[in-house]
Amino acid sequence: MFNKDTLQLLNETAIKSTTLKELAINDPRRRLFSRPDGGIETIDLSPALRSHTVESLEDFIAAIKRCGKEWSGQPVVWHDEEKLVLVIDDADRRDVVTLKLEKTPQFQTLLELAEGELLPQPALRKVLRIDLHDCVTDGMNILNQISKVKFRSTESVDSNMQRAAESMDLDVSRDVLGLEGLPEIVQVNVCVYANPGELSQAHELAIGCALDPDIGEKKFYFATLPGELDVAVQKAQASLRERIVSAIPDVAIFNGKP
Repeated sequence: MFNKDTLQLLNETAIKSTTLKELAINDPRRRLFSRPDGGIETIDLSPALRSHTVESLEDFIAAIKRCGKEWSGQPVVWHDEEKLVLVIDDADRRDVVTLKLEKTPQFQTLLELAEGELLPQPALRKVLRIDLHDCVTDGMNILNQISKVKFRSTESVDSNMQRAAESMDLDVSRDVLGLEGLPEIVQVNVCVYANPGELSQAHELAIGCALDPDIGEKKFYFATLPGELDVAVQKAQASLRERIVSAIPDVAIFNGKP
């Protein structure tokens, strides 16, 4: 990619002679052209823009530390729910290093449950036992309690004999057994991000989920509590920010997009 000055020089060189011939050299920093008069025209090229990606916060911090040393410029860090971006030099804002933030499968499961779902017993057990494996506080006890729940319905008929017809009223009563000990709120402990270095107990966050039997549907309503996911993301973002500032106290860092 040529900068403005390089393009201008190329244009001027082309105007000077339509027989300008490029010479093959193994140097990405410049181009050489021979003129009809035997002279050599040299064009210095600007280095390609940096657009690096890293996988971990550790490498992202290492990239910040290179600024002002191997990389010249005044670095600025921007962060949001999806990624961290290091602008190597805030003066031109062209060279960047990006850390894309990957959410854990467990947190993604909770995001999908944000609106709530009516789940049959087997489906609810799968969510708690497999999708949220080893994340639910007192998980084995809750699974055992769910297995004990029995939805029951009974029907009774009232007959009303009249001269010309017989009317019948169907009365259906429903109840549920085995709710003793089943919590109304389930605590799920998950990491928000799955990048290297983020999957540790130190980064786990507790998220509350509502668990409520629907007697009419013979299913369980299971949903994350309002606001819990937003708070978890904010805490995870704050943790990333704190670790960057701890490693580089004077770094300029902002919540948002560059």
